[in-house]
Amino acid sequence: MLLGLLRRLLPVHDISTDYEDPPQFLQGKPSRPQLVGLLRLFYADITPTTVAASELAVVYAAALDAARSMPCWEILEEQQPGSSNGTASFQAVATTKAMRFKDDIVVRLGQGRGSGSVVVDVRSRSRIGQGDIGANGARILQYQRKLSSLLQERHLSKL
Repeated sequence: MLLGLLRRLLPVHDISTDYEDPPQFLQGKPSRPQLVGLLRLFYADITPTTVAASELAVVYAAALDAARSMPCWEILEEQQPGSSNGTASFQAVATTKAMRFKDDIVVRLGQGRGSGSVVVDVRSRSRIGQGDIGANGARILQYQRKLSSLLQERHLSKL
């Protein structure tokens, strides 16, 4: 409960599962999350999802289906598997119900360190304001729960 309150008060609006190499948005200028030390402390539970799978395309399909099922999300652009860099990604926008604010989301998939795994990274950033009252972190966690459910339905295991 205290952690939730602190997340709402932090002056941050850009949350990622990877702060060393954050997923870059397919549309818009490259950027990096700010206050990384605070983000690591207060959002330690937001980590990449690693899936036991050798085919990136299979996990990409589940990740995209999870995004399409998210309320108020619209997929804007896709970079499908098969590119030369061995990654895939897509960008979406989430429109908040109350004020109709638009927040950007990017999901990046790549091969894990060992063979036979795919890593799914997520980043969510508010377009306006300096504080998101915890919305971006909550959005990533909600998406990860949906993705986990779809992976289980498709007999794919998280590592």
